[in-house]
Amino acid sequence: MSYSLFKITLHKQKLNKKNKPSNKSQCNLWIRSFSIIIAFSILASIGGSVRADYFPAAPPPGNVAKETVISLSQTTPSNTVYIDVTEYDTQQVVRSITIKFLEPVTYISFFIDILKDKPFVANAVSAIPIQYYSIRFDSELADKITDITIVFAVEKAVCLNKNVEERTLSQYQYVDSKFEMCPTEKIGEDDTFLYYQTETKTSPYFAIAGPTAFTISWSALVILVVIALATGSYIYRRRKATHSKNPVKA
Repeated sequence: MSYSLFKITLHKQKLNKKNKPSNKSQCNLWIRSFSIIIAFSILASIGGSVRADYFPAAPPPGNVAKETVISLSQTTPSNTVYIDVTEYDTQQVVRSITIKFLEPVTYISFFIDILKDKPFVANAVSAIPIQYYSIRFDSELADKITDITIVFAVEKAVCLNKNVEERTLSQYQYVDSKFEMCPTEKIGEDDTFLYYQTETKTSPYFAIAGPTAFTISWSALVILVVIALATGSYIYRRRKATHSKNPVKA
């Protein structure tokens, strides 16, 4: 009886020893886990693929006519980044963007949303609107932006149809619940488009707009001519009458 009990106990001890992981196996497992953690840490620190982009809320889909996604990685960090938007979308209103940052960056990501109408959260721009749009930068990136230079295009036919004065066309940015005019200048034109350059800051919405062009109808022109002739005739007769009453003595 005691011999049998001894055999059973010895057999259990052998099984436990066989199933118990060795110190060497535990060490290898710890090294593999630590290596994975280190690898992910290095990728995150150098801005590799292990990153997440966070953007402001997009405009309601029903008010978006077109969306252009732009993402750019640079091997050399830079404080100023020029982006030719037409390389991503040849029909974009925004043709190019130059962005200045507080510190050198290697990664740029943003959306350009062309809107069908004014943003639902904003009042209409004070001038005649040509186009509303938004630029949504990666939230981490937006905090580093100091200045933005935008070159945009407007069709000549649109200005003509909306009776907008092309020489005073401007871009407006949405600030403090209202649209404010940005410094804007015309830099060129071709057979179809007018090209403008504007300086701005980060803003949830933008508007391209301008004042009404001064036009005069033929009927109004005829009335003005008649008034001018009548006024001139009246002044001439008054002077002639005065001269008759007071002739100049020789």
